[in-house]
Amino acid sequence: MNNDEHKYLFGFLLIKELTPAKLRLLLKTYSSAKTAWQNFDYDKLLAIGFDEQIIQSLIISQKTIDLEREWKTMFDEEIKMISYQDAEYPENLKEITSHPLALFYRGNISLLKEKQLAVVGTRKPTSYGAQVIEKFFPVLASAGLTITSGMAIGIDSLAHNAALQNNQKTIAVLGEGLCQKNLAQHSQRILAEKILQNNGLIVTEYPPFFKANRFTFPARNRIISGLSLGVLVVEASEKSGSLITAHRALEQNREVFTVPGNIFSNQSIGTNSLIKEGALPVTNPTDILLALNFKTVSIKNQEKINYEDEMEAKIHMLLDLQPIHIDQLSKKSGFDPIAVSAKISLMELKGLVRKVEGGMLIRG
Repeated sequence: MNNDEHKYLFGFLLIKELTPAKLRLLLKTYSSAKTAWQNFDYDKLLAIGFDEQIIQSLIISQKTIDLEREWKTMFDEEIKMISYQDAEYPENLKEITSHPLALFYRGNISLLKEKQLAVVGTRKPTSYGAQVIEKFFPVLASAGLTITSGMAIGIDSLAHNAALQNNQKTIAVLGEGLCQKNLAQHSQRILAEKILQNNGLIVTEYPPFFKANRFTFPARNRIISGLSLGVLVVEASEKSGSLITAHRALEQNREVFTVPGNIFSNQSIGTNSLIKEGALPVTNPTDILLALNFKTVSIKNQEKINYEDEMEAKIHMLLDLQPIHIDQLSKKSGFDPIAVSAKISLMELKGLVRKVEGGMLIRG
């Protein structure tokens, strides 16, 4: 699509009363966005299903929008745009119902063509969820997957940060425009800067100054899943927005992976329900890679641990990603609590044990 077509498509996207379905119909009726913008035909639009109110809104908006100024402002904001007709537009996103007609972005647009895994979950992750991210991502990074998420507080931001820490590329899909003001007010503005500084990508379907609302987040979830080979849901409560992403993924014929969780944890109700619905439970990153048909994966074998004594070996064997109190650990191991406490201190120095909130312990 040439620059003129981009500009006029951009103009239509600025008209809030024009729904995506109506815009598709408009573009189908006319030969181009430019032709449609310059040649509104009242009777023609009425004939193809536009009601009078929408037609009047189009006419008024077309007269009141200073398209040249708005177009220049987008470039002044250093925001770029691609349309569904451009080579940079990912083919897998075109496959989904109601794919965006345009994408606005900052950063490395070539990432849209990379193999992606969407990672989503609760805004209130437990230490278990954080540990899953930490343990999975080195292996996912070695496989070359780009991580896509929504840059929200919680699992989203943990996923983006873990990707960056493992030299993995990452894409953030937002439910608002990418103007400097919106990004500056975003709760994860520092993360946004890190993503761009590390050759990542921030993308949206909304024009630069568009403000997020309660409808835009569910809408952007279809893009997160649509860009990806599959969606990994790490932790999710019963009404978590990440379940919307999972269901969109199923509708789009994408793989849905869920990490089984504690049946007594509110943050696992959603993920455990997804398993009942047919999502693939995963307990290690290789489960994901095998399901996505990654034939060769560079996975570092864990070095054999040389334990100092029987106590150290038994304590380490009893630890996993589920936090445990030192008293429970002492009881399970059969060793004296004081001796276990001293041993834990030494094991922390070796990286075999980690303390999490409340003084609980997990495997390092």
